[in-house]
Amino acid sequence: MICNDPSSGHSHVVSRVLDRLRSAWYSLIGTMMLLVLAAGCLAADPAKIADASIVDRGSNQPDQGLAQSDQDQEHKTNVEPEIWQCVPTCAVGSCGYDGCGGYCDICNTEGDPRWDKPRYSLCDDKSHQCGLPVVECMNGWCFISSGSFLANSAEGLEMLIGHIPISFPAVISRSFVIQQTEVTVAMWEETMGPLVWETPFAACGPECPISGVSPHDAFEFANVLSASEGLEQCYELVHCSHSAAEGHLWCEAASFVGPDCNGYRLPSEMEWEYAASAGGRHPIWLGRSQVGPLGCSNEDITCQQAWYCANCEADYEGCLSLGGYHWLDTCCGPHPVGLKAPNQFGLFDTMGNVWELTGSDIPAETAMLTVAVDFGYTQEFTEVSSVVSKGGGWHNDAFDCYPRLARVAPITLNRGFVVDDSGFRLVRSVTYEDWTRRTGR
Repeated sequence: MICNDPSSGHSHVVSRVLDRLRSAWYSLIGTMMLLVLAAGCLAADPAKIADASIVDRGSNQPDQGLAQSDQDQEHKTNVEPEIWQCVPTCAVGSCGYDGCGGYCDICNTEGDPRWDKPRYSLCDDKSHQCGLPVVECMNGWCFISSGSFLANSAEGLEMLIGHIPISFPAVISRSFVIQQTEVTVAMWEETMGPLVWETPFAACGPECPISGVSPHDAFEFANVLSASEGLEQCYELVHCSHSAAEGHLWCEAASFVGPDCNGYRLPSEMEWEYAASAGGRHPIWLGRSQVGPLGCSNEDITCQQAWYCANCEADYEGCLSLGGYHWLDTCCGPHPVGLKAPNQFGLFDTMGNVWELTGSDIPAETAMLTVAVDFGYTQEFTEVSSVVSKGGGWHNDAFDCYPRLARVAPITLNRGFVVDDSGFRLVRSVTYEDWTRRTGR
């Protein structure tokens, strides 16, 4: 600068004055710029701000597209922010997954006109079409196709049971076969040999359900049956011994291989309910129950399908008195399997007779699920574990026996704890091709 001459005596004074003027000038310009920016922000259109904040996540040049022409900005003034949203794929009348983590619809098909208006919630998740249950049974086993249904439904009984059950869609992604009846004494002895524990209902006969089993007994039976047919054993049993007093098997721990195991196993709670209810919306498959508030009437339609408190009379040695239970004062006990009407999948005695063990340790209803997808395959069991049992027994009222409403009875794995009226039936994961090949269809 012309005044910045070090030889001049006034140069330093003039330089300092000019520096102060420059600083003041820069401060004034900066203040004016801030005021202009603030005014612009206050007057800006929120839609424009939202548009300016959107960056193409798929582009390697994130700034590309942000420099818009004035005309483009004008057109985008009233456009909503471009936020990605999943669009459900639900055609009219379709069911199953909607592709966005939800569910298209709950099936509500009318049933066979021979029945008293049963309604079904079965959905084929492959075709996304509602359907009716189909009986495919052979040699004591029934094939249940993968699909989904409305779990915990109790249409028509809300007032009688005193509450509205929490129903929810349940998805079963694997097809399976399930025993047509509960495991009988004859089936047990054919696989395991003579019973090594005493049951009060031994006099019921070989075609009566095996009862008084522990969960470990059921695990062992499934493994032995699998091994006899060259199939994978689905349970790993650790440090096991038979009780000298009762003869039952007790283990320190048990592990479930998983639902893809090709051997025999206990059903999950949702598999059991899927098969036992045949996907019906009513608690029973012959129509609407008129059981009444006591849940124990020999005039009710439930008597056609279940051995329960209204018709449990037995005259064999070892039957038990139900004196003081409802209006009955008679000797009762389990009955031979297969004598009551089957459900729409062809299964017998899913209501009453004996409680049935499952492979689940947490009841689905208590999990507060929106959609239960393959729920209930418990992997590890210890001495403090419990398993869910379903279906009610010969001494229970109808509300305990309904497949959808069966009060979950936890059966502990603690040594020495056995329930006299607990039984089971097995399942095995199979494809339809495997089923038809094994049955020769």
